[in-house]
Amino acid sequence: MVTLTTQPDFVLSTSPTGRSVTLMHDGNVWGVIVDSDIATDPGSPEVARVIGGVGATRLVVAHARPTMEEGRATLSWTRSSVEGLHAACRRWLSVIGPGVTLLLWPRADQIVSDIPSVWSLLRTLETERLGLVLDPDSMITESMREYRTEHLERFGESLASQPRTALVVDRGNLPSDFAAHLPRLRQPGVSGGVHRT
Repeated sequence: MVTLTTQPDFVLSTSPTGRSVTLMHDGNVWGVIVDSDIATDPGSPEVARVIGGVGATRLVVAHARPTMEEGRATLSWTRSSVEGLHAACRRWLSVIGPGVTLLLWPRADQIVSDIPSVWSLLRTLETERLGLVLDPDSMITESMREYRTEHLERFGESLASQPRTALVVDRGNLPSDFAAHLPRLRQPGVSGGVHRT
């Protein structure tokens, strides 16, 4: 298993911070996480400078949240949310250039939040330059916790071997054989997380 490292103070926030964090593997830059929201952040041209500055070929976007209307988030599965995300992905792909892969981080509170929404995204935007960071525990809602093991099996069967899944986030409690062929980011600051250098 490959373990990626990051800055020791990196913790995925619930709201975008605008930070960028370099991911390292064997002393080389593997990619960059931008703690921005791809669905609502109009500053996408800035990401080209971020990745160009460190020579990264993978850009991980930490958020893809539904937009706010009248002080409330729109539903993540509505047509406007989904089509807005697809348009944003196309825009960011055009900005970051042909040699960089854009990786989305699906989570339960995001537009891409579960297996059906992941497959919908991958089918709609059929390009090898768009992929996933698989963070299984963050895709499990409170109501799913009782059957966590079964849900992890489904995520593993559906997404872990998907060629466009590039990285798995291990919060310290995934089975050892879960997506063993994928690099893992062990995120510090979360329950069970370990920072390895």
